[in-house]
Amino acid sequence: MKQIYQDNIEIQSSKDWGFKRREWFKLAIAGLVVSQLPWFVSCDSHSSNTDKIPNLDGKDIFSKEEMETLYIIQNILVPNDGNGPSAADVNAHQYFVWTMQDEKLSTKDKSYFKDKLIAIMELCREKFGKNFIALSPEDQALFITNNIESGWTRSYFSRMITVIFEAMLLDPIYGGNINEIGWDWLNHIPGSPRPSKETKYPNIYNNIEVYG
Repeated sequence: MKQIYQDNIEIQSSKDWGFKRREWFKLAIAGLVVSQLPWFVSCDSHSSNTDKIPNLDGKDIFSKEEMETLYIIQNILVPNDGNGPSAADVNAHQYFVWTMQDEKLSTKDKSYFKDKLIAIMELCREKFGKNFIALSPEDQALFITNNIESGWTRSYFSRMITVIFEAMLLDPIYGGNINEIGWDWLNHIPGSPRPSKETKYPNIYNNIEVYG
């Protein structure tokens, strides 16, 4: 009963987080219809960044092992499989670090992402007797597949997919969507004006507070 109750809390928390993120997400992408995103169809072909050495700087938020784990998980969820940009292509792991530095992101949400990543690493050690990054690519994928459809891990992976799509669709000024690869994939032409250093999130709120 306690586990069912906990799962319900996770599901409701996930819904609340999703609503809050979508509010500014819809504004930031300036008219791109996320609900019609054909994420399973490649609109164009691109070179992949997956094989390049990633920047695993966790900005004192995540350890090197945590960043490696995060990077691998993201690229299992949205891989380089020919169906559009991968998580690595859009620099999703560094975009995620940027979101975790956001002062407007609640402490509760920050703790959720940090604590659940650690919990996933611990769960892997329980099941395989070794760290996630030490597993073979096949076992890494098997671990994610076996835990993506149930309980709190489902909620975590669902949120992480949302983060990856944000990195894919937002303006490159936020650290994702490298070389506008996500927009090219969708044949999307961004609106004008584009965000600048002064008008990008969250700086725009500071300017409103000063001049508004």
